[in-house]
Amino acid sequence: MDYDRIASAIVDEGTARSCRLLETLARRIVDRIFTDFPATSVRIVITKARPPTSTSVEAASVELLVSRDDES
Repeated sequence: MDYDRIASAIVDEGTARSCRLLETLARRIVDRIFTDFPATSVRIVITKARPPTSTSVEAASVELLVSRDDES
């Protein structure tokens, strides 16, 4: 894998348009990786520091593990 290309695709996907949910961003990145690269599975963890919540939270994270087999 060309990790520079992957990193560029992730940054591009993360800055191309806004989204309200970490889950949405994670899914967009997974879809982009499957579209642009021959990956058979993708594991992604996204963390947002100090998310806007009614209680004090230092960070919120979402993790997805998706295989191409899961896509059908």
